Amino acid sequence: MPKKPPASALETPTTYHYHATAVAATGYLTVPVNEVMPIQASVAVPMGGGHGRHACENYSHHGIFSFKYAHSEVIGRSSAKKKAWNSLAQSVIEGLNIHQMVTVDRLVSRIAVHHDMETGERGINPLGCTIQGLRIGGYLIEPDLAVDWFCEHDTFESFEKNYPKLKGQFDKMSHVKSKDGKMPQSKGTVGCTMVRGWGKLPAGIVQHGRGLWIPEFGMLYVGELFMDSNSRRVRMLKVELGCGSEGCYGGGNTGGNGSTYP
Repeated sequence: MPKKPPASALETPTTYHYHATAVAATGYLTVPVNEVMPIQASVAVPMGGGHGRHACENYSHHGIFSFKYAHSEVIGRSSAKKKAWNSLAQSVIEGLNIHQMVTVDRLVSRIAVHHDMETGERGINPLGCTIQGLRIGGYLIEPDLAVDWFCEHDTFESFEKNYPKLKGQFDKMSHVKSKDGKMPQSKGTVGCTMVRGWGKLPAGIVQHGRGLWIPEFGMLYVGELFMDSNSRRVRMLKVELGCGSEGCYGGGNTGGNGSTYP
């Protein structure tokens, strides 16, 4: 009969819990049909780490939302060489077409986490988030994404410290208003668009809030980012349909963080 292990052997050793998720596309319609679209190319890393990838191609949801190819990938691993825990979540869509009005050649959503084993410092950045060949009604739109801000200041504390230097522009990008001159946030979360500017827009398409209003189509949002002290989440594209068809679609969703326990 096996001996009962000593109490000291039952103590929980320090472990690392990974967290990385990636979803290529989600959505629903209420008009002309009332239907939730099945989630496309979705994958998550388990808390113990690992690698996962899922891809799909030539998908169409009632001919309103379609793409030629999409894949999502997550990785969670430790590196003895870098003395760090690392995780990655990324999602790619190619040949995206929404109601024959908004098209995208290629979009990438990416969140990378580096957690130093010795110092405990954790950096999370969205380097690699891009949207290429975005067109509205055939017109090329070239948004300026502030990915560099969130890479240079890859911790919540660093971004908050540098907020006064970015305040003039960032307040226009934030989902909520600043109070008493402090970095705008709600319940500890900073939410914003990474779009600093849209460039030249064709006649009839106007900036409205943090997105674009497209007549006889609806709203378009690009590069939404949510940040708190421990995590980042990105949604690279969202549309809210409001003419002919009604509903909402999102593309390029990634998120990540990670922590030691206990």
